[in-house]
Amino acid sequence: MCTTFIPLLLRSKGTIVNHGSQADQAPVPWNSAYSASKAALHAYSRTLRLELAPLGVNVVYLHTGKVQTHILPGKPILKPDSLYESVRNIYEERVVSLTNGGISAELAAKRMADGILAKQAWSVAVGGGAKIAEVVGWLDNFLPFDVWGFLMRKEYKLDQIKEAA
Repeated sequence: MCTTFIPLLLRSKGTIVNHGSQADQAPVPWNSAYSASKAALHAYSRTLRLELAPLGVNVVYLHTGKVQTHILPGKPILKPDSLYESVRNIYEERVVSLTNGGISAELAAKRMADGILAKQAWSVAVGGGAKIAEVVGWLDNFLPFDVWGFLMRKEYKLDQIKEAA
């Protein structure tokens, strides 16, 4: 889509906005494909920003945390033979908590628009946990251990997972 609209963006000195997630820097268990896609979008946005800035086109990455979207229609269900059967209750509780709570969609939209229009930063962090995820992602680059992995193992009780017989 970006390639298709480049001629218009160049003429208007416009802005490309890519909607990412805190999952790019702070992935949570049982969300690997989503986290990977957001990490790729983050890298794409950073590179696109470098390529298009000299041409007057701005690129903004929305680093979104928890927003009340109720993206899941119901309770997540594990198959009976799941690798995570031993932590079923934790899985179900955490997956639901990821998709509920946070700030309202209306407030998120306002903060996103304000951040994009302010043009103060190329990345706009909005929603519950988004700023914390950015800090943790930054720390993981400099500390000799995996801060986020340690926190997730404790929070999600991953040490309790037992291999199915």
